[in-house]
Amino acid sequence: MNNHPIEGRLRDALAAHAQKFSASPDAWQQVQAKDASLSRHRRGRSGPPGAGWLARHSAFVIPAAAAAAVVAVALGATALAHGFSGTTRPGAAAHASAKPRYSPALVSVQVKLPSRTMEAGSSMPAHIVVDNRTGHAIHVKGCGSPFQLGLESSSYHPEVAWPACLQILTIAIGKSSYPVTLPASYNGCGPVAQGSSRACLHGRPPPLPAGEYRAVLFQSPQIASAPAPIPVLVTPRSTAPPATPPGTTTPAVVSANGIKMTVSSTPRAGLLGSTTIQATVTLTGAVPAGKLDFLLGIGPADQGQPGSDELLPISGPGTYHMTTGYTPTQRGAWALSVNLWNQQGLTIISVTGMAANATSSSPYPQLVTVVS
Repeated sequence: MNNHPIEGRLRDALAAHAQKFSASPDAWQQVQAKDASLSRHRRGRSGPPGAGWLARHSAFVIPAAAAAAVVAVALGATALAHGFSGTTRPGAAAHASAKPRYSPALVSVQVKLPSRTMEAGSSMPAHIVVDNRTGHAIHVKGCGSPFQLGLESSSYHPEVAWPACLQILTIAIGKSSYPVTLPASYNGCGPVAQGSSRACLHGRPPPLPAGEYRAVLFQSPQIASAPAPIPVLVTPRSTAPPATPPGTTTPAVVSANGIKMTVSSTPRAGLLGSTTIQATVTLTGAVPAGKLDFLLGIGPADQGQPGSDELLPISGPGTYHMTTGYTPTQRGAWALSVNLWNQQGLTIISVTGMAANATSSSPYPQLVTVVS
């Protein structure tokens, strides 16, 4: 009769995996024998002065794959022996169970929010301020940033995903600030709702229900003790279109070379991730066949590159629309510019809502969409 059920399961598992590893199926017995031999050896000598851990324990080294199998199966067998089962919430494990590397006296972290209220489905820029009082720079392994913010409530706990890369991240001596984004949307979604996963809305995670939440800091790795969660009120998502600023309802109209160009764009304002800019152009007069060039970008015109450049062939006078529109990828004032090219590629008339430089204003503010 086997008096060691866990040992028996380990032996069975090693035998079943013998084809996958270079270790023999009796690796468990070999480990036990070598451990006993090593114990007798330790009683006889303690090793030469200065001998390292590896030198003194070389008799105990087994193939890494077999060692990993022993550990993995041991954990599984222990769970079975004690009848244990359960799941770990990734979000909670990231900020509640990990032990911080530094005490609050050496490293402290603060979360800076510009507001305690946000609309469902929106996002809020925030900063994580780290005060490193260790007297030296801190180097950790991570990917991109060691910090994320999430909203949680009594019924919702976000599952934080970290990018899969390996970088050396440095936290300087003193105070340093890390930009993060706090979303008021679910962290993920799928084609259909299943279990705790929500169905995507227009290809994006749906907004969180309105209610009281807490902004919680997640760290990878856990550098310092997490600060107290910050209460955040999520308000219902507005279904009304963004308000139109005064004086921007009329189209932009320009005339040149016997051509009149009337341009309008929508909307005047919107939220990042849910705003698509559209444009309509009406051409009258001596309009040749050619192309309309729709450009969208964050100004001023003497800096940067357009975020969108769409060409639309035309045959003469008429009303034309952007084919697909453009969904901005960052916050800011997105200005529309439209150029009419003839078949030789020469610009014969154009209009822009973009300021010429940082000190000037938009010549046509009705062609600017503010994305927040």
